[in-house]
Amino acid sequence: MKKTFLIILTLALLLTFVSCRKNTNGDDEGFGKDVDIEMLEGDSLNVVLLLPETWTESSSSYQGTEIRHYTAPSDGKGDVFSESISVTTEAVKEEMTLEAYTNANVDVFKKIFNGFKMISEAEAIALGDVDGMRVVYSYTAGALNIVIDQTFAIKDGKAYMITCNATEESYGEYSEIFSSAIESFKIN
Repeated sequence: MKKTFLIILTLALLLTFVSCRKNTNGDDEGFGKDVDIEMLEGDSLNVVLLLPETWTESSSSYQGTEIRHYTAPSDGKGDVFSESISVTTEAVKEEMTLEAYTNANVDVFKKIFNGFKMISEAEAIALGDVDGMRVVYSYTAGALNIVIDQTFAIKDGKAYMITCNATEESYGEYSEIFSSAIESFKIN
C-alpha cells in the first residue's frame, strides 16, 4: 500500500504542477475546442485511447509504474491551467478487486487533496471487454478549483488509471473529450 500511496502522490503532484501554466500574451490563433480525434497507441502501456490530435504527450515511469500524460494546447491569453488526460499503470496483487483498488485510491485522494469533494460516486462502466469504475471529484490547488474525472480498471494483475483534469470553469467544455477518451479506452 505504501507503493500505491507514493505513486498516487507522485501522480497528484504531476497533475497539479504540469497542468498549471504561466499567463501568456501570445496569439490564440490555432487553438480551439473543436478538435479532431485520432487514435494514439500507448505501446509500452499496451492500451489504445482516442485523443485530440493537437494534445501533446509526455511519459515517465517510477518503480514499475508507467504514466502517459496528454496535455491540451493553450486556450490563449490568460490560460493558467492545462487540461489533461493521464494513463497510469501499475502491477497489483491478483486478489486485488476493482472496487477495493478504486476505494483505496479515492481514500488516498481524500487525504492528500485540499478541499476534496465528491461530485459523483464510483459507478461501474465497461472499457471494451474490461470492467471499470469511474468517479468524479474536485479539490483546490491554490486559487484554482480542479475537477478530476477518474476511471480505474484491472486486467491480468495490472491496474489502469485514466485521470482527466480541468478547472471547474472549463470542465464542461472538456467533458465530451474526456468521455470520448474514457469510452475509447481498450487494453490490448
